[in-house]
Amino acid sequence: MSTSPIGDSEKTPPIFYDAVKLEEEPKFAHNFEWYKLLSANNYSVKELKKCNMLDKLIEFGDSYTEESQFPPDFVKCARLHKLLQLFEPSHILELGSGTSTLVISNYLKDKNKETSGESIQSLTVERSSDWLHLTINKIKSVIGDYPVNHKYYSHNTDEETIDTLEKFSESSKTLYIYLDSVVLDEEKHQGLDLVEKIISNVTGKVVIHIDVRTTAIQELGPMLNRHNLQGTRYTNFIKPIYTKDIRGDFQLVKRAFARFYWPSMTYYTVAVIDSVN
Repeated sequence: MSTSPIGDSEKTPPIFYDAVKLEEEPKFAHNFEWYKLLSANNYSVKELKKCNMLDKLIEFGDSYTEESQFPPDFVKCARLHKLLQLFEPSHILELGSGTSTLVISNYLKDKNKETSGESIQSLTVERSSDWLHLTINKIKSVIGDYPVNHKYYSHNTDEETIDTLEKFSESSKTLYIYLDSVVLDEEKHQGLDLVEKIISNVTGKVVIHIDVRTTAIQELGPMLNRHNLQGTRYTNFIKPIYTKDIRGDFQLVKRAFARFYWPSMTYYTVAVIDSVN
């Protein structure tokens, strides 16, 4: 595995770029961060246009102000799509719903055409049933038929949700978890507590993609240590995270963009666990 989740670091697309360190370029760092953000957004627009996602995301986000849903973040959407293409998971588990749900649905529709079937299983889990159904209805209006292999689940109780997600995940060869929301009632780490319960019963490869959730990112290393897991981790979260070293098998690539003006909304981390058990 290389230091970049998508290949040679010298050819890494802007959606995965490194930050300019403030202590190295204190005078121009803010300008460089702004330039990199624009570069990432420009790259994302071109990539989303290639996979016929750009117009769909724009249409999906047109009514967000009236419905209290967020407008699409092109960089996050392009990053999610690129990583799904890279890892080609057998199972996709999305914690939270919104524009990322549209990205996953579109990805599934394309893959279903390629394989002439629904070999990939996907499940979107949402704490709010109203928010979930609003999302699903908007997706249907944008892409037409909702992929039959993209299921959705509305949280009821912690016990029922954990049981449902464990059953969904246990047979996966490659499980891709996209963490973008809190689901459980009893949750201390912005969704990572639920992830920890899920992966304890998984035997295959696991990819944990955490968006924005700084507390979840901070707890990721300790969680991996608790389960003695091996793999590779990529992050643009550059604050000191751990009180002890993680396993030597792990490789921490410190990355960041827009850390000065938009720190909490641009953090992401991807952990690739070769085998849980």
